[in-house]
Amino acid sequence: MKLQHYKLILICIGLVIVLAISSLTFTAIVPESQGEKYSELYLLGHQHMAKDYPKNIGPNQNYTIYYDVVNHVGAPAYYLLYIKFLNSSDNLPDTTLTKASSSKPVYEYRFVVLDDQTFENPLTFSISNTAVSNGKFTVGNLQLNGEDIKIDKTALWNSTKSEYQYKLLFELWSYNNISNMFEFNNRFVYLQLNCTNRS
Repeated sequence: MKLQHYKLILICIGLVIVLAISSLTFTAIVPESQGEKYSELYLLGHQHMAKDYPKNIGPNQNYTIYYDVVNHVGAPAYYLLYIKFLNSSDNLPDTTLTKASSSKPVYEYRFVVLDDQTFENPLTFSISNTAVSNGKFTVGNLQLNGEDIKIDKTALWNSTKSEYQYKLLFELWSYNNISNMFEFNNRFVYLQLNCTNRS
């Protein structure tokens, strides 16, 4: 009777050891979930808050906003931020097709962000050399952080909203170490602007 009791105890101990070894092996084979890897891009107003964005802008007036990029890709990331100045006929990026806007960038900024870190940078902008003629508004120059850029961008009068509409577009691109080139990150934001000829 005692012998059978010891055999039962030994069998139980053996099963526990086998299960423990199997559990360790299973844990080693199945990797832990890494979670979703992504980047964030957003704009803040002049008080570092998601409000008080400039809307109605006139020539030779400075407006300051902040753009923020947050890295959640699991490693340091090398980013390229394109800034584009669009009118109502220019296309925005297509996130369904992961396709950037076809408009030419007027400004670019490159920077590295460590994993789980936020990069924030101010952008002060203004317009100059503006003209209104025959229902068209033309912005001759755009100043971005003190750099003067000739753009000659014309917008038609929007009678529904009673304004000349422009967009200051921010596109985020990431460096791909495999292709050795920057690729559109499918992240973009923009400011909707109504340009006037009044200072």
